[in-house]
Formats: sequence, C-alpha cells, structure tokens
Amino acid sequence: MRSTAVAQLLAALQERPWLRERAMREIAGGVRRSELIPATFWTTWPPLACDADELRALARSRLRGRSVRDEVDAYYGTGMRWTDDDPYVQLRILHRQGREQRWHSTAQHAMLVPWVAGDYAPMEAPDRQNWSLSVSRTLRALVPVDAHLHARLDGLPSMRARLQDYTQYAAARECERLRPR
Repeated sequence: MRSTAVAQLLAALQERPWLRERAMREIAGGVRRSELIPATFWTTWPPLACDADELRALARSRLRGRSVRDEVDAYYGTGMRWTDDDPYVQLRILHRQGREQRWHSTAQHAMLVPWVAGDYAPMEAPDRQNWSLSVSRTLRALVPVDAHLHARLDGLPSMRARLQDYTQYAAARECERLRPR
C-alpha cells in the first residue's frame, strides 16, 4: 500500500502543473455558502449596536454577489502569512537512478499550495508554482496521521473557520458604519 501511495505522489508531481484558478475552483467546490456565515458571532467590547440576527443578515448581504470561489481566492491572497511558526516543507525525492527531485512549500493556507519546484528562493517565480491539490493529497497519505503536517496538508477546517472570521469581521464593520457608537 505504501508503494502505491509513493507511486501516486510521483505521478502527481509528473502531471502538468495546476494553475491557481483550477485549485481555487476545486477547493471552492467543497465549501457551501452557508459555511461562510458563522453560527455564533464574537462578543465585542464595547458591544456592537447590532444583534446576532442583524449581523447574520449583514453577513449574508456581504456575500450576495460574491461567489464561494471569490472568498476562497481572497483567503489565499498573495502570499499572506499569519502564524508564528512560519512553516516550511521540503519534499526531496531520490530516484534509484540517482536523479533527485525537490519541491517545497512555504504556504500557510489549506493544503499547503502552491508547491514550488526546486529549492527555496525568497522571490518565488510563478512559473515554478504548482497549485496541484493532488500533490498535497498524495503526500498527506504518506505522512503519519498524528503529525502536524498531516493536518496542514488538509487544512480545510481551519480555512472554513478563517473564511467565517472574514465574513464576521466584515459584518461587524458594516454594523459600525450603519450604527456608529
């Protein structure tokens, strides 16, 4: 079974690189619009002038005219970072013939995309990027389930939580605009 997972990872790395747009479509396809609206809203101090129902209505209004794909794309942004541990994953594959492949990711977003061919360089060339979710999924199958990397190679629950945070924040700002204190 492990050799099958390795073969799948190698095949994913040999596929034509995915463009960001393809990854955004696929990731967004797994998120329902209703998942973008939090079940409960933050308690703020001082309290907002809007109650939870009003905040929910403002959140729905904000999302009107925006696709889930737009929200997912905004989440991936342009390389933003927000954690203190600054993750870095390097994948080094040594083939029997002596050939070596290197891939890495410095992404903190769900599924650690994009992957970049070669060694880390401060200014990553977009033509080296591969937004392949297949790489993340097949690599995840090889990583122990209890490893932090295993969770990061998915990351979809934390992405959904962050998307809810964005929606919640926008609703709170709109409430403040409509009802200044």
